[in-house]
Amino acid sequence: MAILSLLGIVNVDPTVINDTNFPLPNGLTHETLDPILLAETAELEILYPEPTTLSTVIKAWSTARGQAWAKMATALAAEYNPIHNYDRTESWTEAKTGESSRAGTNEGSGQSSGSSTGTQDVAGYNAAGTVASVPRTKDTGSSSGSSSQSGEWSEDGSNSESSTRTGRIQGNIGVVSSQQMVQAELELREIDLYKIIIQEFKKMFCLGVY
Repeated sequence: MAILSLLGIVNVDPTVINDTNFPLPNGLTHETLDPILLAETAELEILYPEPTTLSTVIKAWSTARGQAWAKMATALAAEYNPIHNYDRTESWTEAKTGESSRAGTNEGSGQSSGSSTGTQDVAGYNAAGTVASVPRTKDTGSSSGSSSQSGEWSEDGSNSESSTRTGRIQGNIGVVSSQQMVQAELELREIDLYKIIIQEFKKMFCLGVY
């Protein structure tokens, strides 16, 4: 009994599974997927034998599954140490504040004093020659004074500072042995996203009749 497979339809209309009609997540290409997909489905009858209908359904299905495939691709491509099972990053901020206040008083005082004495000598009105002078008047005086000053001053201020620190702790906390983690890593690397997509395609579009 003759059947129509995906390979038979692609031979007529290659656009059925191109990049536009069958989008793939970043890192995967139709150059790798298509030969494997066609080989896997070559002996299976296609559910939608009409190319236009098949194209429409493939585009809707691959678009709906695209986000899940992208998450799988990201998880499989993640960078990590396969024998570390603990990786924690912390970030914290330290803040410091302070207040300062100062006040004072300025005071000063001073005193000054002084005195003076004066004497004036005069001669007689009709004296002839040199005659000893006699005191005429005598003046005395004194002065004194004082001064003082005072004042007050004050200063107020505040300061603040903050710093952000980041720390990372990683390693093996001993819950699982390194050998067990290596074995799990090997099993993980057996997962093939191309194979997952092909299995989903076969389940969605192919009849399981040989």
